[in-house]
Amino acid sequence: MPSSITTLVECPDPPSKLPSPTFPRFGLYAEEEIPITLSAKEYAWLFARNLSREEETAGDAGIRQEEEEPHRSKVPVWSAYNSLVSPTLPVTRVSALPLVAAPANEWSTLLTVLQQAQGITAQVVGQQRKTVISLDMGLYMPAKKLQMVHEDLNHIILRPGELHIQMADLKTIGSYIEGSGIDQAWIEADLYSPTTVKQIIEGNHVKRAETAHIITLQALFTLYQDAFLSGQEGNSLVKAIMFSSENTNAQSLDGHISTSVFTVLCKFNALCCR
Repeated sequence: MPSSITTLVECPDPPSKLPSPTFPRFGLYAEEEIPITLSAKEYAWLFARNLSREEETAGDAGIRQEEEEPHRSKVPVWSAYNSLVSPTLPVTRVSALPLVAAPANEWSTLLTVLQQAQGITAQVVGQQRKTVISLDMGLYMPAKKLQMVHEDLNHIILRPGELHIQMADLKTIGSYIEGSGIDQAWIEADLYSPTTVKQIIEGNHVKRAETAHIITLQALFTLYQDAFLSGQEGNSLVKAIMFSSENTNAQSLDGHISTSVFTVLCKFNALCCR
C-alpha cells in the first residue's frame, strides 16, 4: 500500500471543553402540536391483525398444545408483513477499505481516516459532495470533537451506527413510559421478568424491547378500535371496508390492501386524530 494510506496525520489533542453547537432552526413540538399520524400501510397491518385474530373457544383450549399461540392471527408479524408489501431494494455493493494499523481511538488515527474518507469522496463524486461516515458510539463522540475543531472536515456527516441509534430511541421511549403502568403491565402479564423490563426501559435489550412495544401497540390499538367501532362512525366504516373488500378482490387479511381500503383507513385516521 502507498505511504499516503498508512502514514498517520499528526493531530494534537482537541481542547477538553468545546463550545456547544448552536442550531438556529432546531425546535421541538409542543405536546399538543405533535402530529399523531400513521400511514395507511401501518393501519392496514393493525386492522388486519385484529380482525383476523382467531377467538379461542373452550373446546379449542383443550386441543391447543402448550407451545401454540392463543388468538393467533393469520396476518404475519410486523417484519414479515413489511417484507411482503414493500418493494425489493437493489443489492448494495459493499467493499472493504484498507485497514490502518493503529489504534482506532487515537486522535491521529481518527483524523487520518476522516481525511482519507473525504478524499475518496472528492475523487469519486466531486469536491462539494458530502461524506457520510457511520461510527460506533465510542468513536462517534471523539470524531465529532475533531470535526468541531477542524474546518476542513465540514463536508463530513458523522452518524452513530444504526444499532446505537435504535438503542438511543428505545431508551428515550423507555424513559417516557417508565412508571406509566405499561412497564408494570409487562410484568403482571408474564411477558417479561422485572430484570428484563428494566433492560428494556434502559434500551439495553433491542430485540425484546421491539417485541414489547409492538405487543403493547397492538393491545392498545385493539382497545381503541373496539371503542371506535362501537360508535355510529365505526359501524359505517366497517360496512365500507367489507364492501370494498368484496368488490376489489383485495386479500386484505394477507397483507395486500387495495387502494379503496387505503382510502377508508385514511378516513379512520382522520376521525381518530380529531
